[in-house]
Amino acid sequence: MKYVNTLDGMEKLMEFFQLLGIECRKVDFDKDGFSRTIRFFANGEEYEIVWFKNECTLKFKGIRVKFCYIEEDITYPVKADIVLRFQYEEIEKWSDIRLLINASTRKE
Repeated sequence: MKYVNTLDGMEKLMEFFQLLGIECRKVDFDKDGFSRTIRFFANGEEYEIVWFKNECTLKFKGIRVKFCYIEEDITYPVKADIVLRFQYEEIEKWSDIRLLINASTRKE
């Protein structure tokens, strides 16, 4: 399943996390009650995704990774419950980073 950087994609990603038992919620609401930030817990750590239409940012321990697409990668050869691939499209090339999530390390 692929999630693109639209508000609809943000909601669908949160639903996907919740189906997998990954605790997630919107944070950092503005004065109108709107939030672009999802906070979730995996591998015993806290992550945030700041969601914009043209570009999103995955934040973890001071690291920031820009991306435009999130995809569940079912072909990556590792022993993990879920592999999420964060992709950023540039002119004629792709770069990506993978987040491996194990059920035993999710925050309860």
